[in-house]
Amino acid sequence: MKDDVDGYMDKSNKLMKRLTLDLSKDTSSKEIQQIVDELVKVGGEHTKNMDMGEGYWDLMAEGYLSNPSIIND
Repeated sequence: MKDDVDGYMDKSNKLMKRLTLDLSKDTSSKEIQQIVDELVKVGGEHTKNMDMGEGYWDLMAEGYLSNPSIIND
């Protein structure tokens, strides 16, 4: 996991910026779904596809919706 933290963070941050650039976009749109798919793949590459447990992505999404320290970054 620690091999390329900076590269992972850079990719992840760029994708998150693309994802949140226009919050009025339909979350089921092909564009948004493609960005989410890329985020999942980048996360999988970084964690070497470790099983993060059931509900991991739900927990991550909830954090971005309700955790002020994540929202403000």
